[in-house]
Amino acid sequence: MRGFLVCALVALCPLVAFGESVSSTCAAPAEAPPGSTPPRLAQGSRELELALSSCYPDEARRQGTEGRLLMDVLVGEDGTAFKTSLPEGAADWQRKAADCVARKLRFEPGRLADGTPFPATARVPIAFSLAAEGEDVSPVVFASLTSTQEEIAQVHRACYPAELPATGTSGEVLYKVRLSERGRITRLDLLRSSGDARIDEAGRCILKGYKFDPARRDGRPLVSAFPWTVKVQPPSP
Repeated sequence: MRGFLVCALVALCPLVAFGESVSSTCAAPAEAPPGSTPPRLAQGSRELELALSSCYPDEARRQGTEGRLLMDVLVGEDGTAFKTSLPEGAADWQRKAADCVARKLRFEPGRLADGTPFPATARVPIAFSLAAEGEDVSPVVFASLTSTQEEIAQVHRACYPAELPATGTSGEVLYKVRLSERGRITRLDLLRSSGDARIDEAGRCILKGYKFDPARRDGRPLVSAFPWTVKVQPPSP
């Protein structure tokens, strides 16, 4: 049976565990000048699908690797894409594929209020899926957090370093999570440190205390990998 590695990158950025809640946060492109219009695709969805198909690496197809994300594309005054940006934690094959896709797309450049074209960023959703490629497979349901709000709060309280509450130290840590078919974390790779080793270790502790439902296809559990940001902060009184 072929194994699957699912790279779940949702809406440009990872889910963020914040205290007793879970939310999704993104850094938007730089604010455009007043009255200006952003770049836009000069092609339809069919052209984008063809670009995705031709840029989907053969090795990723063979391994059953899929991914979806938002790609930021810096578009020049002539409508040419000359730089792409993906979220932290994106796989190498996704970065190469994104560059390939951007080269195949045409854009209407961003324009100032007087109509003058100027370099600006366009945001393009891209998805590499075996189902979209015509393979006889169903879409993947990505891994999800199943811990209750109270369980999340308990984990945060238990993992906060005992020597830190008096100082009120907090910070954010970004990890790449590898999840087994049983929903258990098998590996945590530090992608962005908080700058404090104690906070980083607390973030690792918190993630290990979370409960996840594994990624699935047709109800069958899959191995998965995805980025996750943890905000470590002093427990509430």
